Amino acid sequence: MDSATKIPRVTEPVQAGRGPKLRETSLDDYAQIASLESRYGLAAKTYEEWTHLHLSNPLQSGRQPGWPIGWVIEDGDKQIVGSVGNIPLSYEFGGRSILAVTGRGLVAEPAYRSMSLVLLDHLINQPGVELFLTNAITPASAPAFSALECVRVPVGQWDESAFWITHYPAFFKGLLAMKNLGWAKPLSYPVSALAFLKDRLTKTALREGDVEVKACTGFDDRFDEFWETLKRNNPHRLLADRSREVMKWH
Repeated sequence: MDSATKIPRVTEPVQAGRGPKLRETSLDDYAQIASLESRYGLAAKTYEEWTHLHLSNPLQSGRQPGWPIGWVIEDGDKQIVGSVGNIPLSYEFGGRSILAVTGRGLVAEPAYRSMSLVLLDHLINQPGVELFLTNAITPASAPAFSALECVRVPVGQWDESAFWITHYPAFFKGLLAMKNLGWAKPLSYPVSALAFLKDRLTKTALREGDVEVKACTGFDDRFDEFWETLKRNNPHRLLADRSREVMKWH
């Protein structure tokens, strides 16, 4: 089940003099982490969002204080020059719970990016973690994940998109505009009409009456019932926890 083979921990740099060191993240680190993320193009969360992400996580709150919220690299002047967030997740497979983990905001100053491997190693090779998942690998960061023997999910066409069209003219107007085609608005009407007829004739469109949509202001016991049914009907499929408790955290 592991998406990353457990390998010997990457050797941390020797702490000589005022050299960089790696330590666990604390809530007091927020300002420096947010500043570092912003400098290198990451979307920094507000302090309230950041603390909610970590402290309101049903898994993380239950494991505090032993479960770190992340790790930082600190230089000799106690300035944070690298960081990664640590987010535990619960999955189900084969009738049992699986402890998974994902990271957030992997970032480092250029002079310290070689130490990103140490951050990733602490994230991926945590005791008790069976599965590491991420959807944030870029061409630049891919070699670091490969060095830690992370493998790609073996299914899915992630370079293709599927759409459920609820308003044909608006959808095709936006699509044509994205392609920088002139006359996007007038062209959208015949194109949307053809697409609508195709969906109706091939019966791929959602038929009226197939489902009933209700607005919900919160998560009630129906979500737990649905989650239990989903687990029961899919025992051999890896499922992310969608219980009421987890949905409230999201």
